[in-house]
Amino acid sequence: MDAIFGMHKVAGLLGERVFFNQAHLFHVSNLPPEPAAALVNLFGADRLPRNAYFGDGGELDPADLDRVCAAFRDAAVTFPWLAGGVLLIDNMRVAHGRRPFTGTRKVVASLVDIHSPAQAG
Repeated sequence: MDAIFGMHKVAGLLGERVFFNQAHLFHVSNLPPEPAAALVNLFGADRLPRNAYFGDGGELDPADLDRVCAAFRDAAVTFPWLAGGVLLIDNMRVAHGRRPFTGTRKVVASLVDIHSPAQAG
């Protein structure tokens, strides 16, 4: 299945245009070399089960995606969690993830005021 998503979305009450996509995560260059090569051998470069392209089908330059990943790493903020801690974020304006951890945890997630395609810019 193919899906085409834009690079930007309009977010929040101020209508800010924000970078909102995961091309850098879904592109085959984000995989380690051996699994990437195995997938290309199995499916062919043009039918990978997970990959990203420009909207016109053109190839993304892995070097450009590396710069996107570097920008995320450079902007990362980390903090120690406290027992019972709560984090509330605007999913359209804040990229988020998690680092490796040990121990147990409980994650409760919810979406509110879900973004609709009608808000796209």
